[in-house]
Amino acid sequence: MPVIQEEIQHPPKLRCTNDFVFKTLLTYFPALGQKFLKNISEELMKTHFEALSLSPTEKLSPSSSGKDVRLDISVQTIPMRLINYEMQGYASEMNICNRSAYYAAMLLTQPANKGAAYSELVPVSQVFFLDFPFPPKADQPDKAIHVYQLQEKDEHDVLTNLITIYIIELKKIIQMNHSYQELDGFEKWCWFFEKYDEEISDPIVAEIIQRNDIFKEVVEVMKVISSDPAIRNAAFAHERDLRDKAQIKYDGIQEGIQEGIQLNQLQNAQAMFKDHVPDELILKYIGIRSDQLNSLKAQIASSLIQESEASYDISSPDSPAVNTTEGTEPDESQ
Repeated sequence: MPVIQEEIQHPPKLRCTNDFVFKTLLTYFPALGQKFLKNISEELMKTHFEALSLSPTEKLSPSSSGKDVRLDISVQTIPMRLINYEMQGYASEMNICNRSAYYAAMLLTQPANKGAAYSELVPVSQVFFLDFPFPPKADQPDKAIHVYQLQEKDEHDVLTNLITIYIIELKKIIQMNHSYQELDGFEKWCWFFEKYDEEISDPIVAEIIQRNDIFKEVVEVMKVISSDPAIRNAAFAHERDLRDKAQIKYDGIQEGIQEGIQLNQLQNAQAMFKDHVPDELILKYIGIRSDQLNSLKAQIASSLIQESEASYDISSPDSPAVNTTEGTEPDESQ
């Protein structure tokens, strides 16, 4: 009961790094969402968009599995470009490179490209905000915004700009910039997404809100969704579900690693035993238990017996005799 009382007195805060909250913030009021996403897109891609609209297929998912079948925040711009934004938390850390490529491929097959000639395909951009570290580049360890396209391996000339993947490391942007004056327009969004809380306790976030009208509007939307119990419950349930799945996946990986280690140990012990290495040396250097070694020896002995029996071709007493005399013709009179 004390835990429940503590949660009532200090309810959890909605964070923009919760992908459910991120998606809700940018789609709850469609007109404002379009305005926010237009600003984010222009700041990131350094391109002016005359207009931007949310995809009609993108709606708030009623369950945590919804994102498995639809992209999170898909938008269409003028000039024509399809963009999908995703917030990726710690539960999605594994295989992020493959995930980004798969999402970009899904975006490329959206209705805007169905039936179009290859020369008329609409370019797509997949944007991942990461709330965890991305493998650093050896020559650019502080690089926080990574942009990928299809390029020639050696000369790096671009094959096509049809697909562009952006991977944004939120935490690294926070580490690299320590004052409001150091932030460009897109980095302000990143700082807000990473550091915003309902008390606006971060001084740089407070300054971002104070100096930029668009962030004042963002905060008003956050206040609305924060006051909605259904959204709060859905956000926290979604986060718990992702955390539980991540823990199950981690436990499974650790169990698999341990099983692989044990299998390798037994295989090494088996090879040493067949080479007539003394038991005490096998136990000492392989690190298995004596009962495991005894069981392994019994298995080897059993397999040797089976191999020995299989090497004899003994006919059954009930089987007919085989005439092996060459050139003997059967007696047709019989």
